Amino acid sequence: MSDCNGINVIGCGKLGLPLIALLASHYKNILGIDINSELILSLKNKRVPWFEPGLELLISANFENIRFSSEITDAYINGTSLIIVPTPSESDGKFSNYYINKVLENLAKHLVSKTFVQHSIVIVSTVMPGSFENEFEPLLKKILGEKYNFLNLVYSPEFIALGNVIDDMKFPEIQIVGVKSFSSANSYLTLVSKVIQSKPEVHILNWLESEVAKIALNSFITMKISYANQIGEITEGIQNFDASKVLQAIGGDSRIGHKYLYPAGAYGGPCFPRDNRALSAFASAYGKIANLAVATDVINNRQSRRVLNKVIEISKLSDRILLIGASYKPNTEVTEESPSLDFYHIAQKAGFDIRICDENIKNLSGYDFISLDELIKVQEFNFQILINFSSSSSYLKLTNYLNRNVKIIDLWGNWEAYEAQFINYFKFSKN
Repeated sequence: MSDCNGINVIGCGKLGLPLIALLASHYKNILGIDINSELILSLKNKRVPWFEPGLELLISANFENIRFSSEITDAYINGTSLIIVPTPSESDGKFSNYYINKVLENLAKHLVSKTFVQHSIVIVSTVMPGSFENEFEPLLKKILGEKYNFLNLVYSPEFIALGNVIDDMKFPEIQIVGVKSFSSANSYLTLVSKVIQSKPEVHILNWLESEVAKIALNSFITMKISYANQIGEITEGIQNFDASKVLQAIGGDSRIGHKYLYPAGAYGGPCFPRDNRALSAFASAYGKIANLAVATDVINNRQSRRVLNKVIEISKLSDRILLIGASYKPNTEVTEESPSLDFYHIAQKAGFDIRICDENIKNLSGYDFISLDELIKVQEFNFQILINFSSSSSYLKLTNYLNRNVKIIDLWGNWEAYEAQFINYFKFSKN
């Protein structure tokens, strides 16, 4: 089976599995490989153990074209291997390539024992600049020897958001493809052309350029978010002033744009914070300082304290708090570097009794947690302050049960239509 032409996706996690499902919509021989045997068993039974809109349905619809395995030796020899495994952040801000290097080592040992005409290795995971030239290529050359000449080594990072992964993969605005030889990009672009339904800008760069481009793009977005929060900070306390309206106005200029320009507090998640820190680490490696990236982090790190100051301003320490939104963004269960969880901890330290609610999470160890469904079911509304950390409209159903004396602190402004229903409504950007 492994000697056939096919596509290997190594890493069946939150990005790898949607890619498997989309590829299986157009190709027959798709193999998903993951060292987590429990995950593989679950996937073989068509069970996706996390929430991602549309994913389980897409897997089920194309299941006949997919195999799952925990063994790299099952990988197709001729074809393409896409690697989407974790690259954890280290204490200095750099990413660890441990898992990628392990995959490359095992895959190369598998390939070298076989006869293959052509094989493409496409690394999708975000990596530190210099990884391809200094680590990946030398490792593959050492194991493959002359057979390395029959290999294409490509970098193609994804620009997606959890909760919207499938659409982001189908309709990207840009594609960045990092190669040593520009001709190496053609086979990969042909492969993914069936999946992509938009007409993105395609940028074929060398390895180092593409590695920098990935983290630089996310770092720019974090800078934009922190800029919006800076405007909120500067204008804080000015009467009859809504920072979100100012930002909406300037976002109408095409040079700026509306996306990510809202003063709703800190950014979080598995990409933005670490990619911004990685840019600083990359700069340090060359003896330089990424001043904007550093300033962006500084602004971001003080946002939870800003929210707490607002709570202290309008409340008593005896007031109980309900915190809306535990995940770092809607439509996902991921809580990595979640701004609301950061606030939860500092509010606890300040002495507040606080509970947290989420629409997609069933349980959250270490927190006084309740799901949205359970909250509505039991109607435990014994709190004096509600803080909305989520842009999701799902929580607005709570307005049917809330006492009008509850103080609402709304970071995203999506409760503003219900302002008249409550005696104390505070839009975070409005004074």
